[in-house]
Amino acid sequence: MVGGKLAALLVGSVAVIWIDRPLISLAVAILAIALARAGGAHWRATRRFGAPVLWTVAFVVAIHLVLRDLDQALHVGSRLLAVGLLATAFTLTTRSTDIVAWVERVLTALRVHPPTVFRVGLVSGLTTRSFEHLGVVATRVLDARRSRGLQRSARAFAVPMVVEAARLAHGMGEALEARGIGDGGGGDVQPKHQPYRFIRAVTPTSSESGHATWVPSGDELGPAAARPATAPAHLVAEAMAQTAGMLLAATSPWSERRWALAGIDQMTVSPVRWGAPVHVTCTVDRMSERASRVTAVATQAGGEPAHATLILVSFVPAPATSE
Repeated sequence: MVGGKLAALLVGSVAVIWIDRPLISLAVAILAIALARAGGAHWRATRRFGAPVLWTVAFVVAIHLVLRDLDQALHVGSRLLAVGLLATAFTLTTRSTDIVAWVERVLTALRVHPPTVFRVGLVSGLTTRSFEHLGVVATRVLDARRSRGLQRSARAFAVPMVVEAARLAHGMGEALEARGIGDGGGGDVQPKHQPYRFIRAVTPTSSESGHATWVPSGDELGPAAARPATAPAHLVAEAMAQTAGMLLAATSPWSERRWALAGIDQMTVSPVRWGAPVHVTCTVDRMSERASRVTAVATQAGGEPAHATLILVSFVPAPATSE
């Protein structure tokens, strides 16, 4: 299904650019919206993800009107609109987990080196997730700008978007570094300098009820890392993710599957002291065979609780082999 959609996207995009007629491009853009709606996308989601495309088209058309002429602006703008909405329709009607799984299947069939398959799959998932997140942020920024009467201010839109994009990139970098993934220089996925270690001291109080205890010691940062005054937020997220994974493994009907953290929708973290127990409680909001959403709360005596909404995806572990 994913391969067919990608082929249709490629053919449609090439056809729009090759024919280069504004009326046909506009018809393809309308068709793309209709396909997204027919594929189950809600109108609000279609509008949210389509808004950045419309703003980009408006900017490009304005530049061409200033530098060239109306005819060139119509041709370029209509083609960009059609291709952008076709890509939006594909994103709205295809789950990110399906895209990643398809990419990994294709690369595996082509006998690509397994670490490369992992890296490409990871990048595909992060890219899809980033576009989705930035689409939500763009909608919120536009609403905030409108409520303040700044509809015509480009700065009121650009500055928050740049800040949020930088924050998202920084958060993803911390998450990857926490899992020991960096630029090792050898082509494989390997740690850069001293990696963050996985938390190994999450003790389940009751796996079926989603309770666990973690005592941050500083050893999680690796032997060469300088310990900060309080535990970093990504370690708290790791403790939450491990507790959520244990809960899903114990309560889901798919006993052969394991669960891995794929994203964090919302998270608030207060300072966590070293050496004091942190109690983590997880509850399942929504569960399916491929992905689940879990609400996690971490509390420490004398501190404010940390909250997070975690997205976890399932996978079947490779069978153990003996040399």
